Amino acid sequence: MPVFNSTEELYDVVVPFLKQVTTGHLREKFVAVDMAVKVRYSKPEAVFHMDNTQDPPVIKVAEDADAADADVEMAMSADDGHKLWLGSLNVPMALGSRKIKISGPLMKMLSLLPVFQPAFAEYRKYLQSSGHVALL
Repeated sequence: MPVFNSTEELYDVVVPFLKQVTTGHLREKFVAVDMAVKVRYSKPEAVFHMDNTQDPPVIKVAEDADAADADVEMAMSADDGHKLWLGSLNVPMALGSRKIKISGPLMKMLSLLPVFQPAFAEYRKYLQSSGHVALL
């Protein structure tokens, strides 16, 4: 059974989290990467765009995200995206097995890992505080 039952549920969970981490105490880390990132999820379908070239970063979703340019684009299942934010997805293994597919410079994408890692604990806290404990 998938983690998210619908695209709407996926957006309802992930968008507030992304806005929280990109405007909270991790904002400077996201801005420091100075790149735009697009993430495409499948099962259910969703598209997110994080423009970290602006301060604070700008989050776009759905058609707005799809139309936006990105330095790096990643594609993965929504379940794997959830595992990524929980910190339980081994990114190098996921890249090797093509669970995560990327377009754009690999080194740029890998430069995101030090930014994402502190956000993993934030995702767990966010799920607890926002009433999404069942997703843990």
